[in-house]
Amino acid sequence: MYDTTEMKLHDEEYNMDRDLLTEEIYGILEDMKAESLELWYVATLMEQYTEYQNYSEIQRRTGIPRTSVSQAVDECKAYIKETLKLRGIDYDY
Repeated sequence: MYDTTEMKLHDEEYNMDRDLLTEEIYGILEDMKAESLELWYVATLMEQYTEYQNYSEIQRRTGIPRTSVSQAVDECKAYIKETLKLRGIDYDY
């Protein structure tokens, strides 16, 4: 029997809009880090979250309480969504 699962993954069409959105989000994170200490803090924790995707792991690595990490990530997500909205960028992927 021929397994088509792997073939389906390779046949998925490249999504240029999603790639551009990702670049836009990373640009927003860079802008946040340059704008103020508070925004630097939440942007940096968001970058940690994108790498480890685990609040407890970030707590172990940084010494920042897990609840604070979670709140910072949520704040960063809201900031990014609002910035995208103000720029007229559709982020519903």
